[in-house]
Amino acid sequence: MNAFVVQRRTATRRVQEGLADQSVVTEQDEGGLPTCEELGNYLDNFADALSGLIADSASSESVARMVEAERLLQGMERRCSNHPRLRPSIAQHEVVAKVIEHFLELWPTYSRALQAPALDEAQRLASQGQNLIDVATEELGKYYTLLESVRAYEDHSIPNLFERSLNALASSYPGLDLLDLDRLGAQEAARLTGVLAQPGQGAQFLILDALGSVHFDPKRFHHVLGEASRLCQESSQISEVASQSGALEGLATSSRLVYEALEGFEAALSRVKDEQALMRRIIKFYGEIYEDVASPILAWYNLVAGIKSQPYTKLIQDDATALARSLTRQDQTAFLLQDDGASLRNASQHGNSFIFEGDHVIFRLRSYQETISRAGVIDRIFGFVESVLAMNWSLMNDLARLGIEVPLKEDDASYMNLTAFRLATLWLESGDSTVVEASESPTSWDFTLTIDRDDVFALALAFAQHVPDTISKVSVRVPGAVTTLVVPFAAFDIFEGTREAANAPVDDLMAVIEFRDKCTVNGNSLLTISDLKYAAGSVGLFLLKGGDFSLIPALRKVNSLAAAHAAPEIASVVKRIFELTRTPSPAGFLQLELTLTRWTNGSAPTLPAFEAVTVRK
Repeated sequence: MNAFVVQRRTATRRVQEGLADQSVVTEQDEGGLPTCEELGNYLDNFADALSGLIADSASSESVARMVEAERLLQGMERRCSNHPRLRPSIAQHEVVAKVIEHFLELWPTYSRALQAPALDEAQRLASQGQNLIDVATEELGKYYTLLESVRAYEDHSIPNLFERSLNALASSYPGLDLLDLDRLGAQEAARLTGVLAQPGQGAQFLILDALGSVHFDPKRFHHVLGEASRLCQESSQISEVASQSGALEGLATSSRLVYEALEGFEAALSRVKDEQALMRRIIKFYGEIYEDVASPILAWYNLVAGIKSQPYTKLIQDDATALARSLTRQDQTAFLLQDDGASLRNASQHGNSFIFEGDHVIFRLRSYQETISRAGVIDRIFGFVESVLAMNWSLMNDLARLGIEVPLKEDDASYMNLTAFRLATLWLESGDSTVVEASESPTSWDFTLTIDRDDVFALALAFAQHVPDTISKVSVRVPGAVTTLVVPFAAFDIFEGTREAANAPVDDLMAVIEFRDKCTVNGNSLLTISDLKYAAGSVGLFLLKGGDFSLIPALRKVNSLAAAHAAPEIASVVKRIFELTRTPSPAGFLQLELTLTRWTNGSAPTLPAFEAVTVRK
């Protein structure tokens, strides 16, 4: 037998003996779940020890290093096994357990490779070992990336929750604008839950999924998302509930209150250092979420599922725990909540209802006494939040599917920094344009953007179509713009309607002519004499050559505009056209045709393109 094989078999046996030696005192299996860094350190130590054994199988130092690395791995396995599978570390627990499972196969696989009598067998086993490393490090890498993205969601240097979420999405998916993120979120929602996300809901799904994949039970979270969505889609009640007094407003208020609760909780996290005080604040936070945020959602699901039939305004007056309990007691909705949460909710609402004893919380209400570990209490709280967020997204997504808008009050939108102006600015920032300046007043929006000059007009009108009713002026310009086009929105509205109803090219031409007449630059109409000549020439030729007398109103409009713009030459030609329609004359037509043809040889009037556009409503 090859001497090298004998030496390696001896080294392998010595490692096994070292691991079996019960006289060696090991460290206490404490410290919670192993971290990514600890798992990475194990892999480095294992690789170093393995390299040492391959280079010098007789090295006692390499044997000792391998024994030490494997003992540490065994300790991490025990820590993982002993650690309760509770939120907010369920996802971490699953990743760590899976990685350790792969790592536990490394030494047995490589030890067989070291002892293999044939080179090809040693190479095959070493390849299996490398595959174990690759799979484990890939799992570890994905989880580490996810942790980094979630840290961006928890970056309190950005105080606003919404902007923090957008910043985190930008970090996780660089190069994607909001529309791209929304499409990606819709794809992920379909892949993970089987649900079709509506426009605007995909990006929200990405945010929820990132948080859920770290802090919640990801499998249950996706299950609730999918099943709650199907419950809403299959319900015949949702439109009827939406039409009830206060139902949509209740959801809007819930959105505001979750912001308030989270901001208060984050403020407490940054201030409170005492563990008991922090735990007490967490329990109080649960009460706020249960009462203020969840109540409207629980009421909606009772109505959507047909469990309750009374009007929303009456149902919402019920105790929140009664609403939760009715959902948990019905087979069709039992999946929504892990329990009704009544005990913990009651404790959060009553003073002196719980005390701390070591790592446990003792609840002592008249109707409820229980001792739970602090970790168990946090798990229940996160589990409830997990349910509420999944239920809320599913309901909002289905309302969007039905075209039902949840009305957010302007002061609530302002508090959450979700105003129409802020959303418009974020949309611009996420695209190809650079927002040089963006400002608003109670009645106006103003943007300076680095965009193509030809896009300014269309963008200004697009914003004007969707601004709140209080906004009467929208301005869009490129840097250094000097000349501003002023557009009355009512004129554009008429133009759009005329164009949609147009039956002939002349209709479209006249819509452009009349629209240009209403637009101004420095107080003067944008309509030019050339525009009027082109219109008179086109309409006149169609009328005289085709005998289409339905064009007479269009010609009269051209004549009226010519008078308003002091264009006697055009008025004279139009008069002659009318005369020829009443008393045809071949010679007169030939003479007039030359003029009309010459007028139509120029450029046709078009929608304007300006470096600065102000739309007035």
